[in-house]
Amino acid sequence: MCTCGSPASLRTSNTRRNPGRAFFGCSNYNMKGLPHCNFFKWADSDQEREQELVKIEIELLRKKDELQKTQEFQKTREELRKLEEEVRKTMEEVRH
Repeated sequence: MCTCGSPASLRTSNTRRNPGRAFFGCSNYNMKGLPHCNFFKWADSDQEREQELVKIEIELLRKKDELQKTQEFQKTREELRKLEEEVRKTMEEVRH
């Protein structure tokens, strides 16, 4: 319920700072000629938002770790390929 007595309506933010974030606002806001109050409240609490950000950060750290392991694997694989080539060349030299 808005402070003006009208029912609050659920809306979606379209700002750069909070794109797609749900909030409650006066149902008369932006209605031509109707008085409205400045009632505003995020639909999700700051705590819920913080928890979601922590989940995202954990996922990013996991992906960063996975990427680092993949890069290390590729480096090791390339080193192994070079060693195999050296062994092959050495074997050919020994045969001749």
